[in-house]
Amino acid sequence: MNISAYLHDNAEWRRFLRFGSDGTAEYADLTEVRCRIQPSRKAVVNASGEAKTSETLIFVSERVCEHDLIILNGQEWPVLQSTQIKNLSGSISHYEVRI
Repeated sequence: MNISAYLHDNAEWRRFLRFGSDGTAEYADLTEVRCRIQPSRKAVVNASGEAKTSETLIFVSERVCEHDLIILNGQEWPVLQSTQIKNLSGSISHYEVRI
């Protein structure tokens, strides 16, 4: 299944690059990404092992990862969890991202 036909929303995305010497996160420039935004509340455990509440599920074909930022309506949201979804042949279909 090609998920691209279902991606009718747009978001901005900043890929996490690294933590700087002072401990602050460094990000790549903004990139626009096609996505599907779905309100969905769920308790998740982030990459740091902390329990957080996700309010939104986003479907994307790009490899969005934990620590990246998603910008919706001018507000930055950290990616709490990113799950790789495979199709029946075993190749990557898309990613489900929780913010």
